[in-house]
Amino acid sequence: MTFYPAGNYGYWAVGENLYWRTGFPTAGDGMRAWMASPEHRKNILDPSWKQIGIATVVSSDAPGTFDGQGVTVITTDFGNRH
Repeated sequence: MTFYPAGNYGYWAVGENLYWRTGFPTAGDGMRAWMASPEHRKNILDPSWKQIGIATVVSSDAPGTFDGQGVTVITTDFGNRH
């Protein structure tokens, strides 16, 4: 998760793309899904973002909504502050 500490910034913005799927998709699977989604594609191609963070987590038995299934979650967090 992107963290923006307090500072003397006149402007800041953040955005996030989230992809999840049961099983074990590849990074390419996530990228293709994001690029096929107008909202996610817009985040990826937005030239105003100056920082990016990427993370992946894999669980062989994810709880809650995932009902104990094997799940992969990929996130990209975008930021801009000045």
